[in-house]
Amino acid sequence: MARFHDLKLSAKGTSLKKSVKTLIELGYEVVALNQTVTSLDKKTQIQKPPPPIELDDAVLSPLKVKAKNFRQLSRLTIVLKDTQTYRLSSGPVQSFDIVAIQPESEKVFQLACTQLEIDIITLNLAERLPFRVKFHPVKAAIERGIHFEINYAPAVRDSTARRNIISNALSLMSMCKGKNIILSSDAESAMELRGPYDVANLGFLFGMKESQAKDAVSMNCRSVLLHADTRRNTAKAAVSVTHTADLSERDKWKVRENQRANPLSTETDNTRKDDGDDDADSDKDSDEEEADATEDEDDDDEDDDDNNKDSDDDDDDDNNKDSDDDDDDYDLHKKHKRRKLKK
Repeated sequence: MARFHDLKLSAKGTSLKKSVKTLIELGYEVVALNQTVTSLDKKTQIQKPPPPIELDDAVLSPLKVKAKNFRQLSRLTIVLKDTQTYRLSSGPVQSFDIVAIQPESEKVFQLACTQLEIDIITLNLAERLPFRVKFHPVKAAIERGIHFEINYAPAVRDSTARRNIISNALSLMSMCKGKNIILSSDAESAMELRGPYDVANLGFLFGMKESQAKDAVSMNCRSVLLHADTRRNTAKAAVSVTHTADLSERDKWKVRENQRANPLSTETDNTRKDDGDDDADSDKDSDEEEADATEDEDDDDEDDDDNNKDSDDDDDDDNNKDSDDDDDDYDLHKKHKRRKLKK
C-alpha cells in the first residue's frame, strides 16, 4: 500500500503542531517542514533544520493501529533571482533532507533543470509566470530525477490564485507529460490541508490521469526522497560506502548472506591482512639492511678520502724536497762559475 506524503508544510508557530496532527489524522505518513530563504548571498543566514515535533502516542494512534510509522523531514526552499549558487553545496544547505529551488527567471530555471544538485523545482503557479516553461529544460530535469511541484493551498485561499494555478499547471503538465510531478500543500494553517485522496482528485483539474494523480502524492514523493538521499550520501550519485558497524539491524543480513555465499571471502581478507603485515615487516627489515649498507659505504668513502689525503700530502712533500735539491744544485753551480772567473 502506498504511503502518502506532504513534502511542503509552511505553517509556523503554534499552528505547526496542529497542522502536523491534522496531517496524521488525514492519513499522511511523511511530512516535510519547509523553510524558505529569498537569496543565497552572504548576508542571508540559513538557520539549521528545526528539530522534529514531539508527538504524543494519542496523536500517533491512527497510524499505529495500521502498523505505520510517521516520519518528519526538513526542507529548504530557495527563491533565486540570479545565478549565484555557490552556497548551494555548503553545509547549512546540505543539512536539510530536501532542497528545492523556486526560479524567478528563465536563466535560473534552465540552470536548475540542467546543472544544480537539487531535488524539487517549485514554481509560483498562483501568479503569472515571468518566463515561459520550455520543453528541453523540463526534459533534462526529468532525466536527472528532479521533480516539479504543484502547491494546492494557494488555490484554497483565493479564487484568482485558483485560476492561475489551474492554467499554469495545465501548461506544466503539457511539458512534463505527467511525469515527475508531485502535489504538496504549502499550507500555512490546518484549515488549508486536504486529505490525500482529495488532493489526488485535484490532479484531474491539472490534467492528470487517475494513476498520475495518485502517484503525485505517493510514489513520486518517494522518488524525491530517494533522490535526496542519493544526493546527500553518495559521491556524484554513483557510489556509497558504509562501514559494516554503521549498518542498521535491517541491513546486517546482507553481510551475513555475503559471508555464507562466499565463505572464503573472510579467510581471504584475513590472509591479505597477514600478508600485508609480513610485507610490512619485510619492508622494515630491508630498509634496515639498506641503512646499514649505506653506513658501511659512507665509512669506506671516509677511509678512501683519508688515504687519498695522506697520499697527496706525501706527494707534496716529495715535490717540495725535489724543489729544494734543485735550488741547492743551482747555487753550487753558480759559486763554481764565479771561482773560474776570478782565476
